[in-house]
Amino acid sequence: MGITEIQAIPASFPLNAKQQKHILAVKSGNPLIDEEAIQKSLSSLTYPLHFLDYETFNPAIPLFPGYHPYEHIVFQYSLHVIEKPGDEAEHCDCLVTDKKDPAPMIVPHLLDNLQPEGSVIVWNQSFEANRNKDLSSHCPAYQAQLERINDRMYDLMLIFKDGLYVHPDFHGSASLKAVLPVLCPELSYDELEISNGEEAMMTWYWLQTANLSQSAMKQIRSAMKEYCKLDTYAMIAILEKLYKVIRRLPNES
Repeated sequence: MGITEIQAIPASFPLNAKQQKHILAVKSGNPLIDEEAIQKSLSSLTYPLHFLDYETFNPAIPLFPGYHPYEHIVFQYSLHVIEKPGDEAEHCDCLVTDKKDPAPMIVPHLLDNLQPEGSVIVWNQSFEANRNKDLSSHCPAYQAQLERINDRMYDLMLIFKDGLYVHPDFHGSASLKAVLPVLCPELSYDELEISNGEEAMMTWYWLQTANLSQSAMKQIRSAMKEYCKLDTYAMIAILEKLYKVIRRLPNES
C-alpha cells in the first residue's frame, strides 16, 4: 500500500485489538494503560514475592551425559525475595562454571533460598517453567518441589504482552529490554560488561572450553552475576511502577 510509517496506517485497515492499541499509542504519543485490568492481575500476587530468572545454554551437541540436542542447560539463577509489603528485597544467586552438569548444584541451592509459599514472578513464564521441567528430569528427587514452583508462577510480561500497558516507546515489544528503559530509565544494561542473555550464554560456554587465570575467572563470574541480578531487580522496579499506576484508582488509598 506504500505505507512505511505507523502514523500513516488508515483507520479502515483491519487490525486485531492489541495491534489497534499499539497504533493508537504511537499516533497519540501517549501510553494506553488499563488500570483496572492491571489491578485485577496484580491482586493474585501473594507474599513473599520471589523474582526468579534463569540463564541457560542449549548446544546442538550436548555437553553432559543425559542431555539431548538443543536442551537447555541451566547454569545460573538470580532470585530476589520481598517478605512483605514495604520490605527491602533480599538477593541470592548461584552460578556454576565448573566443567560438569550444573543441575545437581543449581537445584538444591535454589530450593534452599526459595520459600515454600508466595508468588514466583518471572518474565516469560513458559521459559522458566520449562526449565524447571528440564531440571526435574536431571534431579528427579526434587521433581515435586520444582513442580510446585511452576504452580506459583506469575508472568509479569503478560501485563505488556496482553496490551494492559502499551507505550509507543515499547515499539510493539513486551521484552524486558524494551519495557525497562521506558518505565525505569534510571536502570540500564548499557554499562554492564555483559548486557544481554546471548552474551551471558556464550560467556558461560567459553568458560567451559577455556583455561583462564583465577583473576580472569573472578572478573567474568562477577560480570555474569551482575547481569542476571539486574534481570530480577528490573522486575521489582517495573512492578513498583505498576503499583503506582493502580494506586491512582478511586478505590485505592
